[in-house]
Amino acid sequence: MTTSLEAPAPRIEESNETLQKVATILIVDDEDLILKALDKTLSSPHRKILLASNGDQAVKLLHRHEVAVIICDQKMPDISGIEVLKEAIKIQKDAIRIILTGHADLDVVVDAINVGQAAQFILKPWDERALTQTVSACVDKYQLIQENRRLQDLTTKQHRELVRTHDHLTRELRLGARIHEVMLLGHPPNDVPGVELNATTSPSQEIDGDFIDFYRPLPDLFDVVLGDVMGKGIAAALVGTAVKNQLTRFAVPFNRLKVFDEHGVWRDDVFSPQEVIHKVHQELTPSLINLEYFVCLFYGRFDLPRATFSYVDCGSAKPLHYRASEKRVAELEGDNFPLGVTEEDTFRGQEISYGVDDIFVFYSDGVTEARSPAGELYGVDRLKDVVKNHTHQTATELLATIRNSVVDFVESSQFEDDITIITMRIRDTQCPEFAKQAAAKFSSELSQAKAVRDFVHRLCMHAPGDKERLSELLQLAIDEAFSNVVIHGYPTTRGHIVIKGELTKDGVLVELSDQGRVFDPSDVPDPSFAGDKPSGFGWYLIREIADKVIYAKKEAEQGWNHLKIYKQYITDEGNMDISHDTKEGVLVVTLEGEHLDAKETPFFKQKILDLLNNESTAQAVFDLHRLQFIDSSGLGAFLSILKILHGKGGDLKLAGMSRTIRTMFELVCMHKIFEIFNSPEEALRSFK
Repeated sequence: MTTSLEAPAPRIEESNETLQKVATILIVDDEDLILKALDKTLSSPHRKILLASNGDQAVKLLHRHEVAVIICDQKMPDISGIEVLKEAIKIQKDAIRIILTGHADLDVVVDAINVGQAAQFILKPWDERALTQTVSACVDKYQLIQENRRLQDLTTKQHRELVRTHDHLTRELRLGARIHEVMLLGHPPNDVPGVELNATTSPSQEIDGDFIDFYRPLPDLFDVVLGDVMGKGIAAALVGTAVKNQLTRFAVPFNRLKVFDEHGVWRDDVFSPQEVIHKVHQELTPSLINLEYFVCLFYGRFDLPRATFSYVDCGSAKPLHYRASEKRVAELEGDNFPLGVTEEDTFRGQEISYGVDDIFVFYSDGVTEARSPAGELYGVDRLKDVVKNHTHQTATELLATIRNSVVDFVESSQFEDDITIITMRIRDTQCPEFAKQAAAKFSSELSQAKAVRDFVHRLCMHAPGDKERLSELLQLAIDEAFSNVVIHGYPTTRGHIVIKGELTKDGVLVELSDQGRVFDPSDVPDPSFAGDKPSGFGWYLIREIADKVIYAKKEAEQGWNHLKIYKQYITDEGNMDISHDTKEGVLVVTLEGEHLDAKETPFFKQKILDLLNNESTAQAVFDLHRLQFIDSSGLGAFLSILKILHGKGGDLKLAGMSRTIRTMFELVCMHKIFEIFNSPEEALRSFK
C-alpha cells in the first residue's frame, strides 16, 4: 500500500481479528528509484507506505497522517534530512526517526542520534533483510509507545472516575448520615409524668435503617416505637423515613375527633397500637413487597392513668421488662410478621401492667448480635444479666452501663451494626390530672346564648393566667359559633347543641356538637370592611380569636357535626423575652429565650410589630444566638414579619443561629428565603 502527497492513501478498515495493527511508514528521498525500491522492500499487509520526494511534502504528510516510522535521506536539495526530522519531532514526537545516509555523512548522523533527532540510521546501499528487521523493530517500538500511552491515559481516566465516584459516595454517605440523624432518630421527651427516660444510638460505619420515635397521642398516653429496615445504605434510610412518616400520621392524627356516645360521655378517638400498625400496613406493605424490603417494628403504648403497657411486636428485637415486685427480667414477645413480608392484615397486641421501679429496655438487634473478637454473640441473656444487676441505677445510668458492656464485649467503640438503646424507669404510677372538663346540653334557641356564655366563663375561671381576658375572648367566639349553629344549622327545626369545655396543658378547648345542617368553612367569605354587607363577621371573629379551629362534618343524617375552638392561656409565663437596640437606623432584636413555639409566637409577633412601629424603621436584624428550639408557628411569625417589612421596602436578616436552629431552617428550605449571618455585626454591615 503506497500513498504519495498527490494520491492520498485509501481508508483502511482494521478487522477485530487482525492481531497486528496497520503501521504507517513515511519515506522521504529526492531520488525516485530509492523511493520505489524502499516501497517495494517494506510493503506488507500490515503497513501503509507514504512517499515524499522532498522535505515540504514530508511535512505536509506528517500533518495529515499518523506516522509510526520516518525514513529520511540525509542529503536532499531543498532541506536536509536532519532538518526534516527536527520538524517531525514538533509534529509527531512519538514517530521513530531513521536517517538514510552514506558513509561520508556518518559523523553527522551519529551526532543527530546522540542529540535525539534520530533513533536509527541505514547505510546506502542497504541490506534488504537488515532494513526489514530495523523497520520492523522501529514499528514495534512505536506501537509499544502508543500502547503505553493508551494505558497511561486509561489509567488517568479511571483514576479521575474513581475520584469522582469517591466524592459522590462521600456526599451520599454524608447525606445518608444526615437523613438518619434528622429524620430517623427521635428525641425522648422529658415531661412524661412519673417516668425516667433516655435513649442513645451509636451508628455503625454503614448507613442503616434503624429508627426510633416517641409520641404523645394524649397527655396521659405515651408511645415508643423502634424499627429496623432490613438493608443498608441510603435506600434503607429512605424506607425507614417513609415508615416513620406513616407512623406519625396515624399515631398522632391532626384531625383526631372527640366522640360523644349515647351515655353522654366524651372520649378521645385515638387509634390503638394495633390500629396504628394496621393502617401503616395498609399504606406501605404493597410498596414494601414490590421493593423487596421489610421492616421489623415494635410499637408500644404506656397508659399512665391505668399503669398498663400495650404493644404490637412485628418481628423486632424483644424488649426487656424488669418487674420490681418479682425481681425478674422477662422478654416482651409477640408473633406478628414484619411489615412487608406478607399481605396478612391481622395484628395481635399484648398488654401488661407495670409498677413503681419497673424498668423497660428497648434495643435494636445490633446490641444482641454484637460479636466479640472470637466471634461470640453478645446475646439476650447477657443483656438480661446487666439489667438485673443494675436495677438500682437511673435510666440514664443504666443506658450508659449497657452501652459500656457492649463496647467492652466487642473490644471496640465501632460497631458492625447500629446500636440503639432506650431505657425507662417507672418512678411513680400516680398519674396527675391532665385536664378539667365540663359538658352541657343546650337547645338550639338564641335565648340560650347567655347560658352558653356563662358556661364558658365558669370554665375559664379555672384556667391559669389572665382568666378575665381569656373568658371575654372565648365568650365572644363561642357566642358567635353557637348563634351560627342555631341560625344556619337548625333554620326550620329545633335540636340540641352539646358543648364540652376542657382545660388542657396549654389552653382551653371548647367543642360544639350538633345534628343540624353541615357547612363548608372554606365557602364562608371574609366580611366586607367597607360596611356594605352585614354578614360574615361572626366566622371572621372566631378565626381571629382562636388559635386553632377544626370542623368535622357528620357522616350520616343522624350523626353529629363537631366544631373545635382552641385558645391558648393568656399568660406572660411563656412569652418570649426580647431586648432591642437601634444601630444606624436598623432595629437589632435579641431573642432572650431558648424556645419559640406556638405558645410564645402570638406575643412575640405582636412585640416585634409594636417595636417596628415605635422605632419607625423597616430594617431589622434578629439575633438568635440564645434560641435552641423553634416550631412551625415561630417560623411562620418570622415569615409574616419579613413580608410586612418587604411591604415597607425594608428587610429582615437573621444572625447567630445555633446548629439546631440552622438545621430546622434548612429542612424547610427557609435558608433560601432569609439572609443568614454568623453575627449581628455582619448582618448590620450587609445593609450598607
